[in-house]
Amino acid sequence: MIYETSFCNQTFPNEVGDGISVRIVLLHAKSKGNVKVRDLDPADYPALDPKYLSHPADILQFIKGIDCVFPV
Repeated sequence: MIYETSFCNQTFPNEVGDGISVRIVLLHAKSKGNVKVRDLDPADYPALDPKYLSHPADILQFIKGIDCVFPV
């Protein structure tokens, strides 16, 4: 059984029995984010703005994915 492994016992200590996990992923998203340099220090982290679901078509596709897995 999967839950008998040490990883699952440490990660999900209160889980028992069988289960299922579903992820909805947009493989060809139309939303475009950006990465910008904050300053000239190369050790400084860049500014990230992923802009997830900022394109209307991505929202519609995501909803279609939810509709596909909802009956499960």
